[in-house]
Amino acid sequence: MTSVRLLDEEGREVLLANLWDGRPAVLVSASLTCPIARSRIPKLTALLERHGDQLGRGVLYCKEAHPKIDPAPHAGKEWVTADNEREGILHRQPTKVLERLELAILMRRGWTPEYRYFVDGMDDALYEGFGTASCLGLLVDRKGIVRAKQGWLIPEELAACAKDLLKNG
Repeated sequence: MTSVRLLDEEGREVLLANLWDGRPAVLVSASLTCPIARSRIPKLTALLERHGDQLGRGVLYCKEAHPKIDPAPHAGKEWVTADNEREGILHRQPTKVLERLELAILMRRGWTPEYRYFVDGMDDALYEGFGTASCLGLLVDRKGIVRAKQGWLIPEELAACAKDLLKNG
């Protein structure tokens, strides 16, 4: 996982390992069209606030969970949520990495400015490697070893794991 190359929010190729760079890190997979990610990541942010810079924070921006017109990855057909309809979050599934990057920037500005963003390539290699969840939570130690993995981000549990890792190494 440490040698995985992704794009950062400026479109530069980076190593995912740059996120932890000698400190533990929380990594969440997300997309703008995932209402669960939009609601849970800010809760996680508030819970991690007390740790300051001791803990890296990153979002792995991946394929759209509920795109407009295009099939949703887990449904095989269009599945736009009521939350997305109400909030006007109606985006197609990107076909180019720059389109995905644009949506990642929108999400970062609106919901998660405290996080560093990494945009998965159009082959979805990292998304597939982590387990195809659109709101997965990971805790990575200083060496890049995954110490906690959640199929669906549960902010309170992941924050407790992070606190324990910081306390006990």
